Amino acid sequence: MSSKSRTIVTILVLILVSLAFSQNRRLQRGINYFNDGQYQRAVKELKEVIKRDPNNDQAYLYIGMAYRFLAADNSDQLYNALGGLYQAVEIKRDNPKYFYQLALVYDDMDKLGLSLSTAEKSPYELAV
Repeated sequence: MSSKSRTIVTILVLILVSLAFSQNRRLQRGINYFNDGQYQRAVKELKEVIKRDPNNDQAYLYIGMAYRFLAADNSDQLYNALGGLYQAVEIKRDNPKYFYQLALVYDDMDKLGLSLSTAEKSPYELAV
């Protein structure tokens, strides 16, 4: 491999590593906003993560949970919460936390039947 080819490969690898690092920082920032109760900011940050990585199950999980908390002021946000959590479950069906959070939203919507059936679909026993 020529020196020029190695340089190009090295630059490409550095760019890819930099993009992945930036994406992880953005995800962590969104999670931090969520943990600090800044749900609108969390949603905004996590949507940016999903634009670049539409299969990021964690981003969908935290978006869903943020919308669930935002529903305290606007119950229509529960539908947004369902959308985010449903996507998380679709991407990663083996995570019981995703099913649990989805069941909580159904419960918030007074849909006890859906809440229970969602919890039953979890691949593991849910710890409450």
